[in-house]
Amino acid sequence: MATGEAENSLKRESSKELLQERIKIFFIQLTRGCGQKSCKNLECASGRGYSSPPNEAAANAVRLAQQKATPCLSLLSKPTNGLVSPRGKDGRKGEEPVSGGSDEPMEVESGKATPKSKVLASSEVDQSESTMETNEETAVIQFPLESNIGLTLSSIKSLISKTDSLHYKELTSTLWNVFSSPQILNNSFIIPECPPSSLSRVRQRTGILVDVTAVREAYKLLYELEIPAITNTLCNAMSNYCSSLSGADEVKFSSQLGHIITLFENPLLHSPEFVDRAYPQFLKVILGLSVTQKAILVEWYSSYTADELIGFIASLKQLILINLLNEDVSVTIQGNSAIASATHTLMLFYVSSLVIAKREGGLRPHSHKLVSAIAMPLPEQMAVRRLNIFQMLLSKFSVHPSEVLKSSIPLDEFVLELINNEVDMGIDYRRFKHKYFEDGSHVFCFLDHPFVLSTSNKVETIHLDHNYRMFSERQRTLFHTVLTGIPDLPFLVLRIDRHDIVNDTLAQLEAITELNPSDIQKQLRIEFKGEEGIDEGGLQKEFFQLLIEKLFDPMNGMFRFDEDNQFYWFNSVSLESEEQYRLIGILLGLAIYNNVILDVRFPMIVYHKLIGCTPVFKDLYSSHPVIAKSLQSMLDFEGTDDEFQDTYMATFSITYSDMFVMVQSTDLKENGDKIPVTLENRQEYVDLYTDWLLNKSIAKQFDAFKKGFDLVMKDKHLADLFTAEEVEMLVCGSKEWDFNSLEENTRYDGFSKSHSVIINFWEVFYEFNEDEKKQLLAFVTGSDRVPVGGLSNLKLVIVKNGPDSDRLPTAHTCFNALLLCEYSSKEKLKERLLTAIRNGKGFGML
Repeated sequence: MATGEAENSLKRESSKELLQERIKIFFIQLTRGCGQKSCKNLECASGRGYSSPPNEAAANAVRLAQQKATPCLSLLSKPTNGLVSPRGKDGRKGEEPVSGGSDEPMEVESGKATPKSKVLASSEVDQSESTMETNEETAVIQFPLESNIGLTLSSIKSLISKTDSLHYKELTSTLWNVFSSPQILNNSFIIPECPPSSLSRVRQRTGILVDVTAVREAYKLLYELEIPAITNTLCNAMSNYCSSLSGADEVKFSSQLGHIITLFENPLLHSPEFVDRAYPQFLKVILGLSVTQKAILVEWYSSYTADELIGFIASLKQLILINLLNEDVSVTIQGNSAIASATHTLMLFYVSSLVIAKREGGLRPHSHKLVSAIAMPLPEQMAVRRLNIFQMLLSKFSVHPSEVLKSSIPLDEFVLELINNEVDMGIDYRRFKHKYFEDGSHVFCFLDHPFVLSTSNKVETIHLDHNYRMFSERQRTLFHTVLTGIPDLPFLVLRIDRHDIVNDTLAQLEAITELNPSDIQKQLRIEFKGEEGIDEGGLQKEFFQLLIEKLFDPMNGMFRFDEDNQFYWFNSVSLESEEQYRLIGILLGLAIYNNVILDVRFPMIVYHKLIGCTPVFKDLYSSHPVIAKSLQSMLDFEGTDDEFQDTYMATFSITYSDMFVMVQSTDLKENGDKIPVTLENRQEYVDLYTDWLLNKSIAKQFDAFKKGFDLVMKDKHLADLFTAEEVEMLVCGSKEWDFNSLEENTRYDGFSKSHSVIINFWEVFYEFNEDEKKQLLAFVTGSDRVPVGGLSNLKLVIVKNGPDSDRLPTAHTCFNALLLCEYSSKEKLKERLLTAIRNGKGFGML
C-alpha cells in the first residue's frame, strides 16, 4: 500500500514538473519566439511577428500547456531554467542554459554569504561561436551588511555601462548582495533628502521613501540587457531574501516596508522563473506582516492609478491559476500556501481599490452602523470567530464594498472564476467555523476573503449555515425531549387557513417571536388547515406565493405599485399596522433561509438600506425616477438666480397625496414654506428632499420591515458577504434566462435524452413565447423565478408517467419534477402541456 502511494506521489510530482516545464516553453515561445523566420505558428512571437505582453503571455502559456498544445519544435530541445536571451550584444541568437540557485537559504556570517549548499548567484556564459560552456564555479560573494549602503539608479546605470553579454559578474554580484538583503534593499532607491513637509501625504503617513519611478527604470534597464543570468540572480536573491525573514520578526517598523515595494515592482514576477518558487515565498512574507503594516501597504497602493493596480492584480491571479492547475489532489485548495498567500495579498489591493473609489467620490456616505456591524462581532461569535483582517482593514479606512457607487477597478475583477469552479464550499465553511489549527495557527478560508467568491458560492454558504443550524436545533430538541420527557418539534410548523392567510400567519409568527424567538431558525414546515399533504418544499413555495400576493396587493394599501417601472414602494401614508410590515420582513428572511425565491419587486435602494447603507441622490433614479430627473434639472440649471426662481418657484416645502388622494404638505426644514429655493441653496434642497423620500417619509414602515428581516437574518453576516445586488438575487433570483443551461442540466427518469417524447418536449419548449416558458417553470417548480447561479441550478427532472394517454401533465413542485405521458405526437404533447400550465395556479401540482 505504501509503495503504491509512493508511486502515485512520484507520478503527481512528475506530472506537475512536466506541466511547469511546458508552461515555461510556451512563455518563451510567446514572448521571444522560436527564432525561425519561416515559422507559421500564430501562438509564437516569431510566427506572428510581435511579442505578447508578459501578463498576456503568462495566461496563454498556462492555457496552451493545459490544452496539451504542441510548441515550436526548435524550442523542445532548449533548456528553460532561465529566460532565454533572444539576441546577444553581437546580434546572434543566444539560448545557453543558465545555472540556477539552490532551494536552500544562505547563512550570513561576518558580512559574508555562505551557502548551506552550492548556490549560483550568477554564471558566466561563453557565447563564442566555437564553444558554448557554462562556468558553474561560484566564489564567496561579499555581503556588506555592516554598511547597509543601498543601490541607486545612477549606480545601476554605471554598472550597466560596464556590462555586456560576456561580462556581467560585477553587476550580478551587486544585485545579489542588494536584493537578497532586506536591510540593504530597504536603503535602496530612496528619494533625495528633503524636508518632511515637502513629502507627499502618502509618504508622510506611511514612512515609505522608495522612489518607485527609479525602481521601475532600474528594472527596465536590467531586463533590456536580455542576459538570463540577471533574471536568475534576481530570482535566487528574492528566495534568499524570503529565507532570511522566515520565522523571524525582521520587518518591525513601517519605514522598513520599502523593500517590499521594490520587490513587488519587478515586472517579471509573473514569469515561470519567479512563479515556481520566489514569488510564492515573497507573498508568504506579506502574509506574515502585522495588521498595521498591511494597512500601511493599503494606504501606499491606494496612491497608485487603477491601471497600475490592475497589473498587480493580474499577476496575483496568474499565480493562483498556475498553482490551482498544479494542485496536488491530496491537498485542499485552501491548504495550498501559495494560493492562500496570493489571495490574502489580493485582499490588500481590493481594499486599496475601495480607498481609491472613496477618494474619487465613488462611495456612499459611510454608515457607522455598517462599520460597527463589521468591527464588533456579537459576543457569542467572539469565541468562535477571530477578528477578520479584511473586516479590520475595511473599518480602518471606513470603506465597504456595499457602499460602492462607481469604481475605476470593477469589483468583479477580483472574483476568481477557476477557484469558484473548483472549491468545495463545505470544506471552506468548516474552516470558517473553526478558524484555528490545533497548534493555534490560523486556518485559511475563502469566506474570510469573500470578494473572490461568486454569488452562487456565497449563497451556498448561506444554505450550509442554514443546514448546520437546523441540525444543531434538531440535536437540541432531541436532548430536550430525552431530558424532560416533553416533546419539542425540530421544525417551525405553521398551520395556515388559506382563507385568512395574512392574519393567521401574522398571529402565529407574533406568538413565536414573543415566546421563543429561536424557533424562527428552525426548518419551516407548512400545513394548510383541512388539507392533507406533507411539506417537502412544494407547500412552502405555495404559502409564500399566496401570502406575497395578498400583502403586495395595491388594494391592501401597504405598497404603491409603479406601473411604468414595475416595482413596489412603501406607502408612506398606509393605515396598516407596523406588524404587517414586520411580517413582510420576516417572510423575506424566511424565504432566504429556506431557499425559496419570491416574486418581490423592490427598487435597489431597499436592499441597500437592508444591509445598512446610507441612501444618496442617485438612488432616487431607482425608486422615484421622475422626481430624480426633475431635481437633476434643477442642479444642472444655468442662468441667473431670478431666472432659476421664476422657472421652479419652489420652497423648502413639498406636497404629496394621502390614501384618499388628498393633497398634504410638509416642510423639509423649519418654516420651509417661507424659504425659497435658490441657486445657492438648491443642493441643500435636493439633499433634504432625497432624505425625506428615502428615509423620513417611510421611517415607520421600513424600520418595522427591517426589524422583521433582521430577526431571521441578523447573524448571517449579509453585509460581510453580499452586495445589495446580491441580496436582491437572494430574494428574487437571477435575471438571466439561459434556457440552454436548463436543457443541458435536466435529468430523465423513464425516458432517455434521445426519446421522441423528450425531443418533442424541447422543440415545443423553444417554440413557447417568454410568458409561456415562465408559466411552465412556475408549473413545475412553484415559482417562475430563476435560482441564483442560473437555470443550470434548477435541476429539472422529467419523469415518464405511463403510456400514451389524454391525461394532462402533472408536476411535483417539491422535487422540480414534470410528469409526462408517452404522448404519441408533438402536437398532442404541446396541446396537453399548454392546457395544464394555463389552467390556474396549483392545477396538477402535487
